[in-house]
Amino acid sequence: MKLRKGLLALLVLILLITTLTAEIKVKTAKDFIADAKAVVKEISVEEAFKIYKSKDSKYIFLDVREANEVEAGHIPNAHWIPRGLLEFKIASLVKNTEDKIIVVYCKSGGRSILAAKTLKEMGYNVLSVSGGFTAWKNKRYPIRRGLPGTTGGGCS
Repeated sequence: MKLRKGLLALLVLILLITTLTAEIKVKTAKDFIADAKAVVKEISVEEAFKIYKSKDSKYIFLDVREANEVEAGHIPNAHWIPRGLLEFKIASLVKNTEDKIIVVYCKSGGRSILAAKTLKEMGYNVLSVSGGFTAWKNKRYPIRRGLPGTTGGGCS
């Protein structure tokens, strides 16, 4: 009986030590982006341009870059909410989530896919532009300088 209790105690101790010393995997930005790509639809810059040219009011272009990036150039008529303020400001931009599709872009696609995942989790219909503003500019699609219609600024 004492031998069983001793073996059981030893087994519990070994399991505890193994659990406590197990290597903890830290998620990287690439991990988060891969997770987001699994649940958010990405569109090419060409598809984004077709949507832009259609002028269909159900689509809202949303730039999630920082102010200095946006001032240097953005998609005309796009709205701007920096990624860090997205959760606080999106409701002031999109009132009816069923009728609108938010086309999210950033510089190259990383921030926009993460922002799109957040918006999707909040209940919005979203698309993320693969390649972002860099791809848009490289295609020589229309751009505008200065800040667009903004909802950037302090937290709610």
